[in-house]
Amino acid sequence: MDKSLPILYVEDDALSRQIFELMLTRVVGCTNLRMWENSHNFGERLNELPQSPVLIFLDIHVDPIDGFEMIKIIRSQPRTSEAIVIALTASLVSEEMVRLRHAGFNGAIGKPLDIRRISEMFGRILKREPIWLVR
Repeated sequence: MDKSLPILYVEDDALSRQIFELMLTRVVGCTNLRMWENSHNFGERLNELPQSPVLIFLDIHVDPIDGFEMIKIIRSQPRTSEAIVIALTASLVSEEMVRLRHAGFNGAIGKPLDIRRISEMFGRILKREPIWLVR
């Protein structure tokens, strides 16, 4: 597994960002992680990245553009249309799972993340296996 793959995480909660960063950098060993605390000017910021993210994690309930709008932008841009996009949210109910699948997400992981399973989940995600883990 290439640990230098460009990864993007959009999350408005500072503690969630810190935990995610620790999990991906220290447990999984990722070295190319960008984190944004909001979705302001999402499309423009995405285009300005020096490397297009191969893997994108999105908090669904973030402002000003929610995860459903962000995935539309991701899928509409040639640089990111094939990116693996995983929803991270604490509010996964069956109706939202259906919406996430129809919106074009490659999977969803419920919060809080399970540190014991992060390496295995990350490996499955990079193999493009569907991953729909809810608590």
